[in-house]
Amino acid sequence: MNQIYSPDYRKIVLNMYTSGMRVEEIARQTTVSRSNIFKWIQEADLPRHRKRQSCLPDIPTDNNQETTLLTLVEKKELVDGFLASKNKSQYARDHHIPRSTLYRWSKQNDIIQAYNGKTINVKMYLEACRTIEKKQRIIDVLQHVHCTVYAPLHIRMSEMDRLIGEYGKNVLCDALRVDHGTYANHLKRNKREKSWFIIRREELKTAIEKTYHEYNQILGIRKIHAILKQQGYRVSEHMVGELMKELGLSSIRNSAKQIYLSTVKEYENEINLKNRFPCYLPNQHWRSDFTFFPVGQIKYCICIIMDACTRVIISYKIGRKATTQMLTQCFKKAIELRKPDQNLIFHSDQGAQYTSFAFKNLLREYDIRQSFSRRGTPTDNAMIESFNHSFKSEELYRHVYLSDKKFRECVASYIETYNMKRPHESLNYDTPMHYEQQLLKQDCPNTHPKV
Repeated sequence: MNQIYSPDYRKIVLNMYTSGMRVEEIARQTTVSRSNIFKWIQEADLPRHRKRQSCLPDIPTDNNQETTLLTLVEKKELVDGFLASKNKSQYARDHHIPRSTLYRWSKQNDIIQAYNGKTINVKMYLEACRTIEKKQRIIDVLQHVHCTVYAPLHIRMSEMDRLIGEYGKNVLCDALRVDHGTYANHLKRNKREKSWFIIRREELKTAIEKTYHEYNQILGIRKIHAILKQQGYRVSEHMVGELMKELGLSSIRNSAKQIYLSTVKEYENEINLKNRFPCYLPNQHWRSDFTFFPVGQIKYCICIIMDACTRVIISYKIGRKATTQMLTQCFKKAIELRKPDQNLIFHSDQGAQYTSFAFKNLLREYDIRQSFSRRGTPTDNAMIESFNHSFKSEELYRHVYLSDKKFRECVASYIETYNMKRPHESLNYDTPMHYEQQLLKQDCPNTHPKV
């Protein structure tokens, strides 16, 4: 527990500093830490760096063993004789003490005083002040408790629990003569009901839970500890971790991916259309994907919907971002052009656009079943991936587009050529559009398309 100093005690220390004493010497004589002294100096708006004056007291440790063994009274007598002597150098040689040491002692006369026949210095005086303050706090404790120091231990500790918020633990133990370790064990093992310790833990739990939910469950132990300190709570990082464990709280960052994977696990079962859902007519299976291509400093996104039976590109959409809105517009365009029946299956990867609630609800409105590829398995959507490869190899990688308009015209021209003129190996080297017309006339070749 940090030592509490009274304003009078601080005033004495600051007076020593203003009189010229060094901070190190003040700390040695008063047992006040240097950091506290510098803090008090800053609060009192005193200069931190001073020019050292020759008349300032300086009390370094003397290397001469004989002089260090002298008492304050003996030093005072030597200083009085030294000051009264006319030949100070001879006086110093006679007493085998350096003249500089005697001069230094003479500058300490203001801190060597007699009181009731005893010689004291500032260190002894300040120590006495601290003892008096401690005794005063003990008296205050004894005046507020409802028992004596001879009462049973459990009664004394119950009184200490009542006053623990007003007085320090050490003062209470000294006042009621309770062993410090016994009371610490009493606090740790929580041998009381509705005690200060329990109340404080409950308050901290409430503050931790409020902060955790206020920041959308993303903060961990260290950040919550920092926020609580900013709010004025005196709590350690270890305590915050312990209470969060009791509350069952942890940063969502550690489990967000697992939660996400558990929510999309249902999609993994609806895959492998090639084996489970063969198609022999148009508008039974549609497949979709996004592909990207840079034009100058702009990266364009192309959404494509293909008929899995005839390989016809039903619709496409070009934009700068792969959004659900872009996918929805492309899908509605395909619906308007084809007007499929209720047996349509729409297959894609597990991109955020395809798994969004808006697009899933749109498919439910049209009574269309949705299917997904396995994560990290592009071969589950091999048809559309093959088209993307041909699209880029045969068109996009072969030209340098100088404008947005030119890029869009070339994309439209290639898709038209792909549907109308380009022979497809899986269609027995027929074009997608012509093959679809043959299927609709029920005059298709004997070989079904490779799905």
